[in-house]
Amino acid sequence: MSNSPIFIVMMVTAILILLAYFGFFIYYHHKEKKWYKTIIILGVVFSGFVIILPLYITQGQDGFSSVFLSIFAILKMFFLSTSYETFYEIIQAQNDIILTIFYGLLLTGIFLLAPLCTATVILSLVGDYITYAKIHFDRSKKRYVFSELNEKSFSLASSMKKDDRFKTGMYIFCGMNRDVRHTHPLYTKAQKEGFYVIDKEILQIRPADKEKTHYYLFSANEDENIDTGLYLMEKYKERTTVMICVLSDEKESEYLLDKKTEELKTKNINLLQVNEQRGMTFDLLFNNPLYSVLDHGDNVSMLIIGGAELGLEVLKNSLWCSRSGGKYSFDVTIVDKDIKLSQGRFTRDCPGISLEDYHVSFYPQDINAETSSLLSLIEEQKGRFNYIVVVTDDDEINIKTALDLRALYLRYQWYADISIAIRNDQKYSLMLKAKEDSKDTSVKIFPFGSSLRMFKYEKLNGNIWGKYAKCINMIYENTYLENIGKSTDTSLKTCNSLWNKLPLQKKRSSRAHAIYLKYSLWLQGYSIEHHPSDDAVSDYQISDEEILEYAKIEHERWNTFTLVEGFLPWDYEAIKRLPENEKALAAGNVQSVKTQDKLLRLHGCITDWDTLVQMDTELRTSFVNYDIELVKHIPDIISGYDGTLGYHTIIKKRELKVKLPHKNT
Repeated sequence: MSNSPIFIVMMVTAILILLAYFGFFIYYHHKEKKWYKTIIILGVVFSGFVIILPLYITQGQDGFSSVFLSIFAILKMFFLSTSYETFYEIIQAQNDIILTIFYGLLLTGIFLLAPLCTATVILSLVGDYITYAKIHFDRSKKRYVFSELNEKSFSLASSMKKDDRFKTGMYIFCGMNRDVRHTHPLYTKAQKEGFYVIDKEILQIRPADKEKTHYYLFSANEDENIDTGLYLMEKYKERTTVMICVLSDEKESEYLLDKKTEELKTKNINLLQVNEQRGMTFDLLFNNPLYSVLDHGDNVSMLIIGGAELGLEVLKNSLWCSRSGGKYSFDVTIVDKDIKLSQGRFTRDCPGISLEDYHVSFYPQDINAETSSLLSLIEEQKGRFNYIVVVTDDDEINIKTALDLRALYLRYQWYADISIAIRNDQKYSLMLKAKEDSKDTSVKIFPFGSSLRMFKYEKLNGNIWGKYAKCINMIYENTYLENIGKSTDTSLKTCNSLWNKLPLQKKRSSRAHAIYLKYSLWLQGYSIEHHPSDDAVSDYQISDEEILEYAKIEHERWNTFTLVEGFLPWDYEAIKRLPENEKALAAGNVQSVKTQDKLLRLHGCITDWDTLVQMDTELRTSFVNYDIELVKHIPDIISGYDGTLGYHTIIKKRELKVKLPHKNT
């Protein structure tokens, strides 16, 4: 009696098992389940058992022996079994050509798949060692090393790899153990991008031999970022090819990093601190400037809803951004449930800021998903607030509050710009689309702060105000050299060199001035054109009288910025009486006259313009010259010295709009 029916049934069963397991494999592969790879191995085991079992049964083995020998045979297949010829002869003995062909092909497939599965398992076990060995020995490429794989680091790496300058670099994400990879939402994406994901810590990754290495410390643990940054600075202080980027919103971290830089006295490490709260604020104030509401009147009345870290950051930076030399008025109200705590933090951080002089009000107000009480407050004010920023820690509350405010303002035909902090990128995208689709011009919605968009290279280290900041610092340094009779240089190499050795606090000061350039030009009747044609030229013209006028406004802005940074005015007469200053003046060494004391947080230049002029006259210094030169060089800052600094934007006369009726009372 022929055994063909048994072979056919078992062959079909084996094929169905393989198809089923391949289907499971594909499904769970997209689901990124940790154990999806073992499915295909189980499929090979079960289908192999089914196809081998009849080979033993037809040879007269009893049931138990057939099962045992089949299991043993399939296990041997995973380690290059040599039983194929014996099995094939059993099939041929059935004298069925078609069965022999198909059964032989299936058996061949099992014999090939089994050792392939074994090789895959072995490679997966040693894969990390192979990857790490490649990273360790191949140090000829630029390296971009991230402390961990998260949304911020992945967003930055993806944006960098799309840039021609960074395409060929080696992107390495550290600290991810094997047991969490396949449950991590970004692991598969990182693999598709060609990034290396390893379980080694960032301190174990050495820099490239000759190319520049970037270390990005983007862990959620800010203390860990600072500790690692300080260690890397010490470890690579003799190298000239290391950039260290540290994510931290804490003010003391900047102090510690600056102290380490000062201690090492090295110019070889380019240090960048990323403060997410400040980045979101600068993005807001640059892309939706305070003056955007002045088409309707002569005042900016700002309301900040949310008094946590981001709310206070918006408040602080709005104070110096709003300086206008009296060309428009400014007041700001900040509301939150625990507003006394917020006010206490602000007073501690900015002891030199008078709430009354700067028209700052702190108001207790419960903020939650039900905004009725908040709406009542605004309704009582008759829509006085025309620049509103919603910055609680909850995206849903921010969006609901903004939409409720928009409905209220439309109902009463009031005008306002309503800015919403939205960290989730999907919600941000939807609100941005709603803004672009809106035809209403009286109440504008402006989303800002998407974490994914904030952590892109063009935002983090390539944004235009960051480039302006480097130029501003170079002009400041050159002004000092001119004041003491030394030669100056405006090359890109000098610009970058001066920036790299700058303390973080001074970098922040230059960035603040860069943001304010847009405001200063607006006051003068100009705007910045970011994508000029090749033959486009600037319209900018300014007289000596106007230079002096806007230099005074710039000094007013700098005063406020420095007070917001926590400094206090230092009495001019007290400065002159300092023993070291008396000696310096007697010796004619006026450049060494002390004008700030970092330990006491006192600064002698925080004063009115007339007193600053008096200081220059009596001490033979040139403090006013810094403000004058910076205003005079605005065209050079905007154009990057006609493109020699790697960018080129121009100044255009802005279209003066007819002011709309003043609807808010």
